[in-house]
Amino acid sequence: FPSHDTTHELATERAQKEFVSLASHQLRTPITSIKWNAEIILSNNIVDKEVKLAANDIYKEGIRMEKLVNSLLNLSRIDLGTIKFNIQELYLDKYTEEISQTLKPEINEKNLSFETDIKFKNPIKNDPVYLDIILTNILYNAIKYTNTNGIIRLKADIIPDKEKVLITISDTGIGIPQSQQSQIFSRLFRADNAKNSHTDGNGLGLYVVKKLIELMNGNVWFESQENKGTTFL
Repeated sequence: FPSHDTTHELATERAQKEFVSLASHQLRTPITSIKWNAEIILSNNIVDKEVKLAANDIYKEGIRMEKLVNSLLNLSRIDLGTIKFNIQELYLDKYTEEISQTLKPEINEKNLSFETDIKFKNPIKNDPVYLDIILTNILYNAIKYTNTNGIIRLKADIIPDKEKVLITISDTGIGIPQSQQSQIFSRLFRADNAKNSHTDGNGLGLYVVKKLIELMNGNVWFESQENKGTTFL
């Protein structure tokens, strides 16, 4: 059989990945501008109610597009192998408090209870930017797929023999169907009940989470029961 030269295919694939990275970078500026202008309209008390409603829709869509672009950007960095970790000392109790503050509007909107339990006071060493991406992705899913008045818990403890930190995020949400749990970290995959519950979503969040954790020499897994909740560890 004739040998198959993959050089051109690899070059094309890399060019596509580089295009995604470039496009994602370029899209961040106009999206930020759209959100900023929508916020100005929303803060203006003289503006008509109909205009504010429209501005609120623009702002929410801007948030949605920003999350998609950030997911694509992180995906392209993983694909191109350009991720470089900037390891710093972090105090996890303060760090998780800051993350919860950024998610507070979504938490309050559904009247969710958000509980944290950090079992140690010593700092850990990690990249604050990429750890934020990991935790925010999981927490955002927990918020999105947990019904009103539900509970989300974030716990952290040291595993002494492995010198690692075990972070657990649990919710009382819709859970993941047993038949689809093996696919949950797959690229672009969304469980059927997730798609029925929320039409928006790109299926990249957990894929990015798993890849980043693996690059940090860590592990991620989960336990879930449909209609009872999910725990990521």
